[in-house]
Formats: sequence, C-alpha cells, structure tokens
Amino acid sequence: MGMDSGEYPELPSVDGIRSYKINQGVLKSMINQTMFAISDNDSRPVYTGSLFEVEAGTLAMVSVDGYRLAIRREHIEGPEEHNEFYRARHGAFRISSASAQATRRRIRTYSSAQTTSRSPSAAP
Repeated sequence: MGMDSGEYPELPSVDGIRSYKINQGVLKSMINQTMFAISDNDSRPVYTGSLFEVEAGTLAMVSVDGYRLAIRREHIEGPEEHNEFYRARHGAFRISSASAQATRRRIRTYSSAQTTSRSPSAAP
C-alpha cells in the first residue's frame, strides 16, 4: 500500500528570502476589510484566498470571489522589488487573530523557481 519514495515529487529549493515589516493593526485591518470578498466555494481554489503584492514599498492585498473585489494598499518597510504571494483564507484569518501584544508583524517570503510561500511571524 502507498507510494514508493522515488515517486514523490521533489520539494523546490529556496532561492531567496525577503522580509517586510508592517504595523500589526494595519495588517489586521487590511485582512478584515478584504476578507468579505474571499470565496468559500472550493470549486475555484484561486478565489479562496488573498493575493499579497509588494512593489515600491507598498503592500496591496487583493481578494475576489467572482462577484466582489476588495483591494487595500498600505506602505510597508522592506525591499523595493516586486514580490507576490497567495495566502489562503484560513491562513489570513490566523494572522488577523494573532496576539495583540506585538505591534509590528514581519512577513517573510521564501521564493524558488517553482513557487513562492510565506511565513508571517511576530517581529523580534
């Protein structure tokens, strides 16, 4: 039963790490103000989360469900080059409900030639 270990796809290697800082209250507000436009219909998975796009010191958060569109932009600290990543609804909700003790959030993105993932964490 099961698959042979040689049949599993290889995990992509990490080529680079980018880190951005944003006030936690602003990030929560961005999530709360765009979450209504995230679809809960799994037949179109791309609509079940939010696109985070960073360019020229601005973070844009975009959510769409096929009928509604929500966009929110805020200034952030971090690299100026273009970067984008996707965060699923439950992940965005977890960020929004994070501890209120931290005043800043650090968003780290890990990129490879095949994929980009993210790991939000409280700033030190």
